[in-house]
Amino acid sequence: MLSLASVKVEDEEKLLLYITLKREEMIKLATNTGFTSDETIKCSQDLDLLLNKYQRIKVLTKKRKNFRQFMRCCNRQVKMNTFC
Repeated sequence: MLSLASVKVEDEEKLLLYITLKREEMIKLATNTGFTSDETIKCSQDLDLLLNKYQRIKVLTKKRKNFRQFMRCCNRQVKMNTFC
């Protein structure tokens, strides 16, 4: 059983692996104990947390990329308008 407390995420691939493992665990629990069992619900909530963390990483990555593109554009504009 994957413990959320032990998840220290450094990169997206590792987080995606945790998400896949948690999803498989949830499916097995739902099959064996029912969709509304306490164990299945807890596992589903843990999966939600992992998915939320992944989404935050994706949003931050996109914001950083957009900011870098903006800064490159600004730097080009500054260079073009620089007077000697």
